[in-house]
Amino acid sequence: MRCVGYMRETSWKQNIPLYTIEEQKAKIRTFAEASDWELVGYYSDKGSSDDNFKKMMQRGLEGCFDCVAFQSIYFAANEFPSVTQRLEDTLYPAGIHFCSVAENFTTLDKTSHEVHAYFEEKRRERHYDITKAWKASKGKGFLLTNSIPFGYIRRLGEDQVIKDEEVRPVVEAIFQKVLAGESLNEIVEWLNAEQVPTPGELKRIRRGENRLQGGWKREKLKMLITNPVYTGAKVNGKHQILDTGCYEAYISVDDFQRISPKKYVRAKEKAEQKTTATQRVRKKRDVPPQVYCECGLEIRNRSIGKPCNCGCGRTHLPLEQIEQEAQRALEQERKQAADYEEKVRAGIYEAKRIAQKEKGMRQARTSLAEIELEQQQRLPLYQDYQAGKITESEYRIRLEAMQESFRSLDEQLKRALEQQNEIDRAYSLKNPWLLQYTSPVSRTVREDIRKNTDRITLAGQQVKITFGNSNWKKLLTEDTEG
Repeated sequence: MRCVGYMRETSWKQNIPLYTIEEQKAKIRTFAEASDWELVGYYSDKGSSDDNFKKMMQRGLEGCFDCVAFQSIYFAANEFPSVTQRLEDTLYPAGIHFCSVAENFTTLDKTSHEVHAYFEEKRRERHYDITKAWKASKGKGFLLTNSIPFGYIRRLGEDQVIKDEEVRPVVEAIFQKVLAGESLNEIVEWLNAEQVPTPGELKRIRRGENRLQGGWKREKLKMLITNPVYTGAKVNGKHQILDTGCYEAYISVDDFQRISPKKYVRAKEKAEQKTTATQRVRKKRDVPPQVYCECGLEIRNRSIGKPCNCGCGRTHLPLEQIEQEAQRALEQERKQAADYEEKVRAGIYEAKRIAQKEKGMRQARTSLAEIELEQQQRLPLYQDYQAGKITESEYRIRLEAMQESFRSLDEQLKRALEQQNEIDRAYSLKNPWLLQYTSPVSRTVREDIRKNTDRITLAGQQVKITFGNSNWKKLLTEDTEG
């Protein structure tokens, strides 16, 4: 097994011991010797640089080595997203393995699904670190989050939001100046001259961090004075009012509406406007369904006595009769779906579901065994090449064939496992066909037809309809009729 080692000074995981590049190299060398691997080179990066990792990736994709060893996966990159992009999404699919010495983890004896589970575990670790850092960023004695606006505080362990006495005079003065007719630029100049910290700077100061010297800007000030939360209202993320009189106000509602009348909007009013807009859209959608001729062209002229515009010479049914036929067929489809829903609830298909899953598992186990066999054959092939039994070109050709076979088997295994989920879904109440055609109808007739039919085809005077989710219907109903 040709192996390279990779080391770096920095880690994507916080609060862990940092090893020097030489210390990492020594641990990788010891592990490789114990595993009887051939170390063919080392790569390392300093600081946030990734130049040598990129060179290593290029050499790996050229077939210059078979495995990458890290003292720990935590030193595989400076940021975690780069780890998955380089290892899980690039090198491993190309047939290049990797190992973490500290965890004694190597992909040589793992399936692709076990490797994916390994990266999922690392994602959870990273998420935990981010959450932990966020909790540590809270100020002492009170919460510092975006849900508590500038000028207010909420003590730890308390639900009540109160005015922040440290900046209360500033917020009051801002609104007084606005009401007095001063421009935003004049107020910004005053705030910066008085060295008043911005909301973001105040949070940094209270966390014990260095204050940034950005200063107030016109846009930041405008966001403050147009936020209805300062009238004592509870607002959502869009600054729409959910409730009033929730805490002490900095400005009255009348004065706020003088400053920014369009910003004082209740969320309920928005919902009513949205409902009206939805009704307009539905009315707009109340158009005839698309109908196609048997020859494949859409029929646009459906009036009685006029030939089809496709030039086939047929005179098709009028629109009203087509819609009646489609509605009748849709009702039959719903009745059939309701019948099968009762059968699923009664457990009639449970035995078939188990049998289908067992068949799929046999296929998955076969693919898994073949994958493991392919992996075991790579080392003897390399040993034959090292011993001079085969030429380098022959080794490359056979190695590429093995890698292609591995990818094919891996796809088969993945598909077999996906089919397990499809079988569970097909023989349950979550079958998309059942969900679609047993759901209550809350549309107009025309919209109902458009939503639930994939295609309406006219063959002379006959109407042929293709319904939605027909593939899921087939999985449930095939070999079960009667």
